[in-house]
Amino acid sequence: MSERRTMAAIVARAAGGDDARIVTAAACHRLLDVAAQDALAPLGLARLDATTWVDDHGWWIVAADFETLGAKGTRLVIYADFLWHVRDRPARTVAARVRERGRLLDQDGRELVCDYESESQFAPLATGLAQRAATEVHAWREAFPSMRAWSGYLDAAAEEGGLWREYDAAVAAALAGDNDRARHWFDRVFDHPVRPEMYPDLDQDDVVEAQRIATGLTATLGNGDAFRDAVGERVAAMRARLDLPPQAAQ
Repeated sequence: MSERRTMAAIVARAAGGDDARIVTAAACHRLLDVAAQDALAPLGLARLDATTWVDDHGWWIVAADFETLGAKGTRLVIYADFLWHVRDRPARTVAARVRERGRLLDQDGRELVCDYESESQFAPLATGLAQRAATEVHAWREAFPSMRAWSGYLDAAAEEGGLWREYDAAVAAALAGDNDRARHWFDRVFDHPVRPEMYPDLDQDDVVEAQRIATGLTATLGNGDAFRDAVGERVAAMRARLDLPPQAAQ
């Protein structure tokens, strides 16, 4: 079945009313894994968990997540995360739910979702999702081949505000060699107020944490090697958590 015909089948099934169908998660995961082994493993992606495959770029990852939503079926989410955040698993820092048309973050049409009725019915749909994931991974590689490319994107995104957007823009700018923009965004991180304990703030822990890390990193701005080493320590810790091979982030 061609990719276009498979995508049409996925969209048609998604529109047919999923409340009467039950997704068998284990069977979905197994068939999706087979499809991903064929479509994504040859591109160098590695499986992170039952639904997620990772394209490893050292400082950052791009992930294809075949997200199973119970009776709502399985959809494809492509996202990027930056490994200088040490957490339990990658976050969807820059993400797109894949739709019928489009590439990268410019998706259009119905969301691609497929339900499970039987192995013979679901297998070609899983193949279609995996093939579309491969297409998207190629597009993300072309759009964001370097930290300089990510720095440009994150700089624009941070203009909309947000603590961690500003933090990511600062780190990426410094890694790309633009210390002036890095200092600009770190200053924005420090502009977020730390409120007294009598005025609780749900984001307070994030502000304290971001400013704590930023204080150490800004001390190394102007010394490219020292900055990269400081960020590299955090990247190495996150890579270890994800069982990614230890390597110099590039």
